[in-house]
Amino acid sequence: MSNVRGHHSALVGVRNEQEYSTVEALRKMVLLDGRYAWVNLPFSTPSQAQLLARQRGATAGPSALGDRDLVALLESDSIPQYVWPAADSMCEWVASHGNMFEGKCVLELGCGAGVLGLMVAQYARRVVLTDCSPVSLALVLESVARNGYDNCEVAVLQWGREEHLAQIKLECGVESFDIVMGSDVFYFSNTLKAGLATARSALTPQRGSDAMFICGSVARSDRMDHDLEEIPLQGGFFLADSLVQDPFRLYIWKVCSVQ
Repeated sequence: MSNVRGHHSALVGVRNEQEYSTVEALRKMVLLDGRYAWVNLPFSTPSQAQLLARQRGATAGPSALGDRDLVALLESDSIPQYVWPAADSMCEWVASHGNMFEGKCVLELGCGAGVLGLMVAQYARRVVLTDCSPVSLALVLESVARNGYDNCEVAVLQWGREEHLAQIKLECGVESFDIVMGSDVFYFSNTLKAGLATARSALTPQRGSDAMFICGSVARSDRMDHDLEEIPLQGGFFLADSLVQDPFRLYIWKVCSVQ
């Protein structure tokens, strides 16, 4: 099932009607709920793109009286609904490296509220924002539609599931991606390994070009720093560059092109 509602607001990679219906119902709910608001995208262009995200400390609106299962989902699946600490630093870095994304096809892992992907969309040829959270997908679909980005797609993706990635490639008509990105998404070694496996599959390099995986995070422990520096080496990546602005960390991992 794909492109059900047209290009700007279509959901890619949907595997059944229930999954699609859940996301569509959540889209309506978050627009009515006082906990969600339109906020300006950091370091955006003069047109000032906006995104829909949950606001800390805000009170619920009419949607709190809706379907009990969906209301419970909004409460339990809260992590991807907020703008997280690395977002500003990632957006600032993207704004100062916009030429890196020109003409590129970009895949974002764990897009959450969509801050990073929407920022990259101002420079890249194409961006596919992915998450496995139906709440995240609902928020990002609304944000893409509001900003009228015609180079963005939103997709369901669970890390480590090759069939999910294959479906996205098929529906989007791409053989591979030039860049994979993630912001504040890797906190445990098992999820990092699954995310790296998906990134490696998405980044099958073409002859004469390098594919890259860009990962940014706010450091929360020495163990997390160690994992982000060492585990990608085991997954076929090498560290091409890095940036440390405590507590923010950014890593650029590359896959060598086929010679």
